[in-house]
Amino acid sequence: KIAIILQNILKVKVKKKKFSILLEDFSNVVFKKVTKSKYILGAKDFISKNYLDYDFHISTATPNNEIIDILKKKNILKYFKSINGSPESKEEHIKKIIIKGNYKKKEILFIGDSDNDYNAAKKNKIKFLGIINEFNNFKKIKYKFRNFVEIDNFLKKNLI
Repeated sequence: KIAIILQNILKVKVKKKKFSILLEDFSNVVFKKVTKSKYILGAKDFISKNYLDYDFHISTATPNNEIIDILKKKNILKYFKSINGSPESKEEHIKKIIIKGNYKKKEILFIGDSDNDYNAAKKNKIKFLGIINEFNNFKKIKYKFRNFVEIDNFLKKNLI
């Protein structure tokens, strides 16, 4: 699909073999950058301290095999009950998590940093906490935070 977009919209012709090489190079660069990136403040501590008390699941637009590799490289895969990546949507991930985990919707809390996260939670009628970043500020949602230290403090004080 991307090769078609390049050809039709950007008027750039790329041979399939060259495109595959470029795509793999790009994927490798992204993987290195992501695995070297810093965590959101308090995220790793929050996960490692709470994974025995809460079931953590990942819902991401990153391809499933790539997110698993990233989590292995960052040595945090063990903290998650399930990993859910593309091609499925986040809305589908939530449905699958509810069914497989036999959860009640009132037991689930989705923590996310994008409008897609918020919309998936809203469509599935589950609670949502937003992490504000340079791409959003979640003006319309009730619970929004800058980092996991704030989320941890909030959850200790409030059983939402």
